[in-house]
Amino acid sequence: MSINQEINKSLNQQFGQPAPQQFIRAAVTGPIGSGKTFLTQKLQEKGAIIISWDEIYANLIKTDEILRSQIIEAFSLSAKSNIINELKKIIFGSFNSLLNNSESNYKCDYNKTAITILNNITHPIIAKKAWEMETNLLIEYSQKGQLTPNPDDLYPLVVHEIPLLYQSPLYDAHLDSKFDRIYICLASDKTLIQRVMQRDNLSLLEAKKRLEATKCNFPIQDPKVIVVNS
Repeated sequence: MSINQEINKSLNQQFGQPAPQQFIRAAVTGPIGSGKTFLTQKLQEKGAIIISWDEIYANLIKTDEILRSQIIEAFSLSAKSNIINELKKIIFGSFNSLLNNSESNYKCDYNKTAITILNNITHPIIAKKAWEMETNLLIEYSQKGQLTPNPDDLYPLVVHEIPLLYQSPLYDAHLDSKFDRIYICLASDKTLIQRVMQRDNLSLLEAKKRLEATKCNFPIQDPKVIVVNS
């Protein structure tokens, strides 16, 4: 069974079908610096339950020994290393080496193979944890009498912030079909680069590389997609 078949089977078991009669399951996605977190904060202010897949990933890297072992083995890392920092170096290269490149000779490349390997290892586990969190939060909010529709919807809204929803292997496994609504945050390349440089204290060249690694063709014509320009 291929990795995409395994993920698809796992997702079907975990997410099932959207359940608009009980709650609305939405996703927020988009390239780096497009305003995903800002949008989820606004939705949360209106009563939405928010599940951040980036936060799940960061927590799993710290606490899930099996996942850590798989990543360490796949990328030949030291068990004592800062895994997230080491992965950034592998995927994007050395930050110092970028500073010595001029705009004219710079190539906005990154390690696509490393990204694919990392996604194949982490995404199924993140998806499983996200589903568990969704179930637990719905039960918790319901027991507290806090599971109520926000002002713009008929049903309670659960929002999954997923930066790489439309990138393999999640997209190949049709994860997007598990959501009733998908917010795609977009902005001009100039705006995205400026935001990433300011937020992460990166050089222009490093910001371009980070942006290139998160860009993809977003299906903005999908009827359940809501495009949010910022």
